[in-house]
Amino acid sequence: MKKTNYTKTEKRFSFSTFTRCFSLALIFGALSSTGLKAQTQVFLDQFNAGLTATAAIALPSTEGTPAISHKSGTGSVGSFSYSYKNSTDMILQIGANAATGSSFIYFDNSGFSTPYSASAGLKATGSLITWYINLKTYNTHATNYRSVVVLGCSNSDFNNATATGYAVYCSKSTAGKVSLARFSAGVLGASVTDVIAESTVYTANNYLSIKVTYDPNTDNWSLYVRNDGTAAFALPWTGTLTQQGSTVVDATYTAAADNLKYSGYYFKHSNGATSSYKTFFDNFKVAVDVPVTFTTGWPVADSPTSNSFTVKTKTNVPATTYYVVMAKDAAAPTTAQVKAGNDNLDATALASGSIASAAGETEYTSAAGGALTSSTDYDVYFVAQDAGGGNLQASPVKVTVSTTFATAVDFVNSDLNAYVSNGKLVIYGGDVYNTVGMKVASVKTSQKTELSLRPGIYVVKSNAGTQKVMIK
Repeated sequence: MKKTNYTKTEKRFSFSTFTRCFSLALIFGALSSTGLKAQTQVFLDQFNAGLTATAAIALPSTEGTPAISHKSGTGSVGSFSYSYKNSTDMILQIGANAATGSSFIYFDNSGFSTPYSASAGLKATGSLITWYINLKTYNTHATNYRSVVVLGCSNSDFNNATATGYAVYCSKSTAGKVSLARFSAGVLGASVTDVIAESTVYTANNYLSIKVTYDPNTDNWSLYVRNDGTAAFALPWTGTLTQQGSTVVDATYTAAADNLKYSGYYFKHSNGATSSYKTFFDNFKVAVDVPVTFTTGWPVADSPTSNSFTVKTKTNVPATTYYVVMAKDAAAPTTAQVKAGNDNLDATALASGSIASAAGETEYTSAAGGALTSSTDYDVYFVAQDAGGGNLQASPVKVTVSTTFATAVDFVNSDLNAYVSNGKLVIYGGDVYNTVGMKVASVKTSQKTELSLRPGIYVVKSNAGTQKVMIK
């Protein structure tokens, strides 16, 4: 075999041959929902329409974000107004207005932003739904005065004998207690069944923060309450609320056929026009958990050197992206193994790390490696978890990257097995690269092979070593 030896040292340029992989954003993915999650707000009503007023105002025709028409309920005998608190806040007040009966406001929640879809069935939303509300009732008599937040109802008339749905009740059976129940003959009809029964007694005149969660994947319901004291409401989606009772499974009215497209605020009362005969509502918010996903085109592994490269991530919500570097074509690790920095055998990966993304839809980068082998293909596995520590992705995403040649290579080697003959590159197995590091040919056999390449300088890497040849 003819051999050509070279004695000079030459610098090789880096190359960026890599594979970009991405995951689809599946809003309706069936991910488990525990702990603090990344949420998307689908509706918010802080009852601040007409805030320029300096006193109580009549009920506006539309309210909230997105704006939704609010209407007084059929047969309502009380009064509705926005009570002025200060220059930055108003609250909804429903008063008895010297009449015995019920008064309520309803609105069509079909106008909520996606992915909320009560009209298609609560289960169709696909991810954890959270309702937040502030509530205060002035009267301690449970029999004659009950304050209700209707989460979803099949009828715009909450008193209709065929109305079904779910609601939060204050003083349903015991004054000052909060419960979650389903109803099948109107909000306070003959068939109201506790999902989560009353437990803690709260002072009826105090301001309360309430949170309800429903997980469509498990049909789990949970109820949380906080006593905000006697001065004012605190935002119910901030701070800590205490769980009432335990998490309960209920799927009675969660299917598409139930069509719980109406929500609202309800007050049952005796006659009376004093301050003791009214209830306050504020800060009604509905949010849906958003599974963390990579933006199309991310994650990325590029800008390689001889022993490292750059990893890049962009996620739809604030998140932490974990990654591990493994030998190419090794068996894939699990999500948990990637997060732990391990390979598929639970051994420490060749390299690993994490990238914190403070904002969604923003690229963040980090250096990876540092002790990798030059001119070697690697698989990089990525997995993201939202910033709250929930919604860990179910499967890792793989990207392939190749490190470059070492900065300096000594081509003096008596055992190299490539040469040029009659304008062709003769090779006995190995990979061929051009001067910018792009692989242009690969010969797997050890038999003599002739390659027709354009004139230029090429680098051959094989089991025998690394060699530079020139085709004229």
